Amino acid sequence: MARVLLSVPTGDGLIWSMVDEALGNLDRGGHEIVQRNVSFYGVDEAREIMAQTALDEGCDYLFMVDSDTVVPENALVDLMSNGVDVCLGYYERGSDDGGRTAVIEIGHNDYRVSYQADELKEMRDDGDVIVRVKGGGMGCALIRTVVFDRIPKPWFLHQRNQDGSSLGEDYYFCEKCGNNGVHVYVDTRVGCDHLKLTYRRMRDGKGSLRLPEQA
Repeated sequence: MARVLLSVPTGDGLIWSMVDEALGNLDRGGHEIVQRNVSFYGVDEAREIMAQTALDEGCDYLFMVDSDTVVPENALVDLMSNGVDVCLGYYERGSDDGGRTAVIEIGHNDYRVSYQADELKEMRDDGDVIVRVKGGGMGCALIRTVVFDRIPKPWFLHQRNQDGSSLGEDYYFCEKCGNNGVHVYVDTRVGCDHLKLTYRRMRDGKGSLRLPEQA
């Protein structure tokens, strides 16, 4: 049995009710779950605090879920079943109607080269459950805490470059993983609902409320 820190970063202290309900229905697989949400910080600071808390509390894993990301009931069990150091669920980008996810294909330096949600679903249907990737968003992410001992701080940082470009804290973490021999994977069974996108589509009359698919 593993000890897992479940943590939600919330800038305003609020978690969408559907997210809270989904976490309450999460299959824990017999593991010990400790929940410590982090509020009123920037997301990079919040994730840094979450990682340190997981270490301080003697947890084997950190399971991060964003406050607007509805995870399927099987998310934790499926992510843990892969036995890898960093494993992500996936969801469509909140600002994109094209079905793109925040999961980046391996072999590309450009963080705009991301998988479509339908591509990952097709992989799942073809039996490709675990796929190595360059990186991805941390809205649903399971990380072994030993990873934080293997890579130097800061683990999460919104990096702003002199040329005006920037790298989000989630991609920054994945870059540091890659530079320190830690592989990142996505589990194609763990498709999540991004409520920011879902409600924007409802507002624009382009979609309806749905729950995440179960594999």
